[in-house]
Formats: sequence, C-alpha cells, structure tokens
Amino acid sequence: MEVPSGMNMNELVEVFVIAAGGFAFLWWQGIIQPFLKEIACYVYLGLVLFLLVGVILAEVWSQFYAIFSVQMDQLDKIMSFLRIDNAKDFAKDMLSEAKSMVTK
Repeated sequence: MEVPSGMNMNELVEVFVIAAGGFAFLWWQGIIQPFLKEIACYVYLGLVLFLLVGVILAEVWSQFYAIFSVQMDQLDKIMSFLRIDNAKDFAKDMLSEAKSMVTK
C-alpha cells in the first residue's frame, strides 16, 4: 500500500491508534452499539435485496437463453442446409463470385 505523500508510516499508525481508542471508548460507554445494530440491519437488508435481484436476473437470463438457443439451433440447421459453415467464408465466396462475374 502506498502511503500518501507527506505522511510517513508512523503518522498513519498514530491515526489508526487514535481511531481505535475512540471506538473502544464509545463501545465502553455503550454509545456505538445502537448504531452498529442499525448499520448491520441495513447491510443485511441490502444483501438480501442484492441477492434477490441476482436470482431474478439469473431466471430472466435462463429464459432468454432458452428462447435464443432454439433460434440459434434453427439458424444453424438452415446454414448447414445451405452449406454455409461460416459467415465470413460465405461473404468471401459471394465476393469472389461477384468478381468473377464482372471480369468475364
């Protein structure tokens, strides 16, 4: 971790020690516990909401994938029937056929 310019490691440690001392004092006085309880509740609710959105997005994605995979399979069948293995090869073939028709 790079220390910001103008600060050395001793000053950074001093800041952490003062912050830890302040936290310990607030804990000892019983001041910090209600705030931590509220923060923990919000973090829990946020996590549940985030996971719920993740499950919904996974379900939507799986349904879209199922629909599009059927369409892609049908497109692959059509391309194999027309003997088009690769779209780039198809485009090159069409271009070379067009060039050969123009040069005749």
